[in-house]
Amino acid sequence: MKLLEVKNLNISVDYKGELLSLVENLNFYIKSGEIFGIVGESGCGKSISSKSILRILEDRFHPTGEIIFQDKNLLDLTEKEMRKIRGNKISMVFQDALSSLNPLKKIGKQVDEALEIHKKDLTKEERKKKVLDILTECDIYNPEEACKKYPHQLSGGQRQRVMIAMAVICEPDLIICDESTTALDLRTQLRIIKLLKKLNREKNTTIIFVSHDIALIESICDRVMVMYGGRSVEILEGSLKNAKHPYTRALYSMLFSMEDKNRMLPYVLGTVISPLVRTREKCYFGDRCKYYNNCKENDLVEIEKNHFVACEKVIKDVIRDKKS
Repeated sequence: MKLLEVKNLNISVDYKGELLSLVENLNFYIKSGEIFGIVGESGCGKSISSKSILRILEDRFHPTGEIIFQDKNLLDLTEKEMRKIRGNKISMVFQDALSSLNPLKKIGKQVDEALEIHKKDLTKEERKKKVLDILTECDIYNPEEACKKYPHQLSGGQRQRVMIAMAVICEPDLIICDESTTALDLRTQLRIIKLLKKLNREKNTTIIFVSHDIALIESICDRVMVMYGGRSVEILEGSLKNAKHPYTRALYSMLFSMEDKNRMLPYVLGTVISPLVRTREKCYFGDRCKYYNNCKENDLVEIEKNHFVACEKVIKDVIRDKKS
């Protein structure tokens, strides 16, 4: 069942008196109970796309299209209506917990805020118990002591787990994790991934996991959308080893580059195309693609069940193979 569906999402930004397109014609859906990954290089549009779901972009950004959640287009709702959804139906875990948490408020008070706003039927004692329970579920050691501390008194991993506790305390239908493990060491990253998997498994919490880290995406996600140059270039189930788009295949090749110590470290030539020079008459990945042959930028096409690719060469190859 579709929990959320994004249709023809375009995001532009004010630039020198004009509107500059950053995200173009984005289409995808999230199934209830799944972990959906969004992966791509910095600047590809994955973070502003995920933030547009909660309508927390700065005023200089202008999203258009449809973001359908519970039969409503979130882009059409008033700010008052969105406040009833944020933290209650849809929550977000940000990259930098230290700057996201209020440095002047104790942890217990901050975790309790969402309950105070959205669960007015609970008594103060019931809220306190729920705060301690959720901190325990999120692997916070000695939650009663943690509640009395300020953010700077916790480790980076503990702060991130507090952010997750704040996100799940109202039992939302969807959690968006935007690069939420990037600033953490490897051991702490693995603990956070384990926690997210547990929440998904035990509470059936649907998660959008946004990252540039292919290894993390591979370890946690049921389906993945790959973004490049403000567009979706591939959506597939399972492992990226089944990818068809040249960009996705290049990313995946880097994942196992350390297995052979004598092998040269793979890389993708060039840089991501600037939105200032993008044109649909030329593939956005063309300057970096070894298969480029005057290809145009394509929309996603379903080449097999639940596998969508936006690549002229791949689409032509699939059509040719079906005819032969």
